[in-house]
This record gives sequence, structure tokens and C-alpha cells, in this order.
Amino acid sequence: MLLDAANDIVIQRKQLSKLERQLDYVTAETRCEPPLNDADYQHQMAMIEKIYNLLNIDNQFAKASIEINLNTWGTLQRRPTF
Repeated sequence: MLLDAANDIVIQRKQLSKLERQLDYVTAETRCEPPLNDADYQHQMAMIEKIYNLLNIDNQFAKASIEINLNTWGTLQRRPTF
């Protein structure tokens, strides 16, 4: 059981490192600018709503577990068209 916990920590550290690299990339490549017109604003709000709805799913985790529910995982893996 201790070995499993140690393996889980190694896996989590690798995933955290990957997320940190992705965040660094996004931070370096992104500029925050207000929308130029109402159409751009509406388009951005529609994208935000799609992402919010994708992430705001009931029962994201299996009961009494840290594992993400398989249905949620499948939903997150879908690539929505924006």
C-alpha cells in the first residue's frame, strides 16, 4: 500500500509538472485585451459559457473517491468547436 501511494505521488508530480509547463506556455502566449466590439464580446461570452458548462458537471468524481467519473472524463476529452 505504501508503494502504491509513492507511485501515485510520482504520477501526480509528473502531471503537475505538465500542467505547469502548459500554464507557462499559455501565460507567455496570451494577451488580455477587452473585446473591440459587441460581436467580439458576444463571441467570447459564448466560448466562456461553453467551457463553463463543460466543466460544471454534476457528479464529477466517483463516490468516496478521488477518481474522476468516466462520463466526466469522456466529456472533458471531447474537443468542443468554438
